[in-house]
Amino acid sequence: MQRTKKSLLKPGIIVLVGIILITLSFIFWYYTIPPISGLSRYDIKLQSAAAPKINITPSNTSTNSSIVYFGNLIYNQQPRYNQSRPIDNSFNLSMRVDATTGPINITFYVRDTAVYSVQTNSTVRTIIFNSTLYNNASANRPANTLVFPNIAAPVSSSLLDAFTGGTTPYMIIKNLNTNATSISYQYSYSALFRNSNGIPLILFIAGMIIVIVYGITFVRRLIKHTRGS
Repeated sequence: MQRTKKSLLKPGIIVLVGIILITLSFIFWYYTIPPISGLSRYDIKLQSAAAPKINITPSNTSTNSSIVYFGNLIYNQQPRYNQSRPIDNSFNLSMRVDATTGPINITFYVRDTAVYSVQTNSTVRTIIFNSTLYNNASANRPANTLVFPNIAAPVSSSLLDAFTGGTTPYMIIKNLNTNATSISYQYSYSALFRNSNGIPLILFIAGMIIVIVYGITFVRRLIKHTRGS
């Protein structure tokens, strides 16, 4: 009996060490513990989707809206271009939206949670999100234009982001008119995302190998011990 317990003790302890390594890998990444993990900045400079423009059908149909991923434009379920990087900490967006007819509604989402929404009337043709312009009271702003601060929002991280890199913020533009409207937009944003030196990944892989290899050994010996008793 004593010999059987010893044979189970060694692989059991090693499996526990593997579980600890896996747990540490997520802790180091999630809490950005330097120098193992930290935050990095990613900047998307001015991007324009003026060609092709987004054409939104009238509101009396079921397809009167369009979803736009920042850095990744999806048009008819086909990616036009992809220059985005998933983020898992925060982002700060500056953009301009031009519509041929109003009113339109624009809602910004981060991980499927609405963080900001604005709706125009029929006379507004342009919406600008720019903190510098917004704070400059003497700025000569064009007619039929709404000006707001940058769209800034935190990104609530999940442990799944350790494998996917995070989420891509997006907006949904909805036409509230009875006529189809054409929309073009320009944007730039900066974002913070978790960035590690590779140690969390190494710890995770090592932990998984240990758990699998010695876990099998532990289960086999446990089954053998159970049958023998």
